[in-house]
Amino acid sequence: MIARAIGVEFVKMRHLGVASTAATLVVGVVGLTAFTTIAAAHDITSATSWTAVLARLSLAFPMVSPLLIAILASRQVDIENTGGGWIAAGTAGVPPGRLCRAKFGAASTLVTAATVTASACALALGTVLGFTRPVPLLQWTTFTVAMIVVNGAVLATQIVVSRLVLNQLVALGVGLLGTVAAVFAGGLPGWAAHVTPWGWYSVLRAADYRGDDPVALAISVPTLVVFATVALVGFVVATALLDNQEV
Repeated sequence: MIARAIGVEFVKMRHLGVASTAATLVVGVVGLTAFTTIAAAHDITSATSWTAVLARLSLAFPMVSPLLIAILASRQVDIENTGGGWIAAGTAGVPPGRLCRAKFGAASTLVTAATVTASACALALGTVLGFTRPVPLLQWTTFTVAMIVVNGAVLATQIVVSRLVLNQLVALGVGLLGTVAAVFAGGLPGWAAHVTPWGWYSVLRAADYRGDDPVALAISVPTLVVFATVALVGFVVATALLDNQEV
């Protein structure tokens, strides 16, 4: 049943323009990474070249992703709000929570593809700029997986918010506030960054700047796994509660 519901969501997405939103995410992340990297190219040494790209990529994702993910989730959900889709789906045996899970299953494929593409393009950028040191592939791969998880958690949160609040300006406002939280989470106490899904952009960044020097940061895989598990369980529980709501 859920596989069929996800298939239906893919059909709906063809008419919602969400692919262009995902493409904008790629362009935004890569463009911001490229601009800041090229602008500071004269300060980048061979020893810090790939770390510098990762530091800028770690900033580009939280600056670009939250609002665009909010837009994507809002489009996915608002079509049901305005077209009586919740009632129609409930009549067909798909309650609101299950429909939200189907929407996540479909939309997360786009978000994941956009995240991987943006990361790969940033990797290609370093190659084009002639960075000759070996690429830190393990760190790059771990960071990409981390961004997939965080973007997925943000997407799940936005889908639930868009379902709970009919006025989608509220959902977009949450996405805008999420961007602020994501960008400034690094300056908050450690526990504060762990409270919201947007704060995890900072927790799981691959590199940062200490003064003028880029510094690689170790991403804790156990911490990433715990966050992914908590986010998944939280989404399943929240959508299970939505199954009991009247449509």
